[in-house]
Amino acid sequence: MASITVSKRTKEIGIRKVLGASGTQLMLLLSKDFVIMVLISAVISFPITYLLVESWLDTYAFRIGISFWYFITPTFLVVGVAFFTVLSQTFKVSNADPVKSLRDE
Repeated sequence: MASITVSKRTKEIGIRKVLGASGTQLMLLLSKDFVIMVLISAVISFPITYLLVESWLDTYAFRIGISFWYFITPTFLVVGVAFFTVLSQTFKVSNADPVKSLRDE
């Protein structure tokens, strides 16, 4: 998904690069959307997952308690993977010559 988004926004990245945007600004511009989507999906899925796991664990005689760390840790890992995926795609496009991306039409 990150690759498709970056390839669709190559001209925008080229224009921003010509106008003086830094690689950090470009990376934050593109990664913000992905990080927000991951966080929204996590907030939606937390209660649903909690209820499903609670009902599933009720069937066992010996069970463990569900801690919030079981939800937070994977969320941070997924946000990190999304961030570094967008970072690598943005780095590849931002190091390319902006004139070549603007010349294609």
